[in-house]
Amino acid sequence: MPHQFLVRGDIHALPFRDGSLAGIWNLGVMEHFPPAEGRAILEETARVLRPGACAVLFWPPEKGLSRLVLAPVEWLRSRPGKPFRFFPDEVNRLTSRRHARQTLEAAGLEPVAADFTPRDAFIHIVAVGRKPAA
Repeated sequence: MPHQFLVRGDIHALPFRDGSLAGIWNLGVMEHFPPAEGRAILEETARVLRPGACAVLFWPPEKGLSRLVLAPVEWLRSRPGKPFRFFPDEVNRLTSRRHARQTLEAAGLEPVAADFTPRDAFIHIVAVGRKPAA
């Protein structure tokens, strides 16, 4: 039987013990925080992961397919003084796979993968970081 429960917490101070989680799945989060704040969030992620556990991050790139499709629609639907946006501002999009790996490393996570492929329809860079073994 799968374990299902909800936890309410602050992404800046996760309500878990050090090294207590077997993994983290993160979709539609990191792009909304400035880079320095994003690094702190990833450091907090590393804190709660068990050694050898992974964080899987779905992080939009600067030139992903969703931006190429949605930006013109946002522009067309916007009015002077009233911009239309599908999503909150994305202030921290990745610029490349290398950028993803460097960001993971800076937060103390070992880069395992940084994929930008048709499997995700070129919408996200799927970055996987592993907490180093103790």
